[in-house]
Amino acid sequence: MALPAEGYQLKGISSRAYEHPADRAATAALKTIPHLDSVVRKIIEFGYERALRRGILGSSVRLGEDQLSHVWRAHARAYATLDLEPVPELYLTQYPIANALTMGAGQPIVVVNSELVQLLDSEQLRGVFAHEAGHVLSDHVLYSTALVILLRLSALPASPCPCSRCARR
Repeated sequence: MALPAEGYQLKGISSRAYEHPADRAATAALKTIPHLDSVVRKIIEFGYERALRRGILGSSVRLGEDQLSHVWRAHARAYATLDLEPVPELYLTQYPIANALTMGAGQPIVVVNSELVQLLDSEQLRGVFAHEAGHVLSDHVLYSTALVILLRLSALPASPCPCSRCARR
């Protein structure tokens, strides 16, 4: 991908170059929890990520060179600046709160809310997309995807327990 004239590229940058020490400590603490990576990967293997992705993509529009191209270029420039390939797919969803997220353990996608696109210019959007790219480079996407899945599962109504002991209560 050719960079825009005003762009620059941080070849081979490490996430340690920009992560806050508290962020590195939190990530290191997560890695010390026995079997956490295995549990998180199993949650994703069970198809919950696929369901989450379908829910998000079903209510979103994929952006590219022909669809809100200035937003797509800001996104692509952020990834090129951090020397990250491939550039994840970018989606726009109609939502009145300014926010963006990156999800997907194996193949990340970036979702930006319509309010954010309304409020920010291209350079400000590039900053948001650089933040999201930082999550990919720092390998936060695995944990954040699992967190979103667990939060959504915890919001489901509880089904009654079929055992006779619980039924007597």
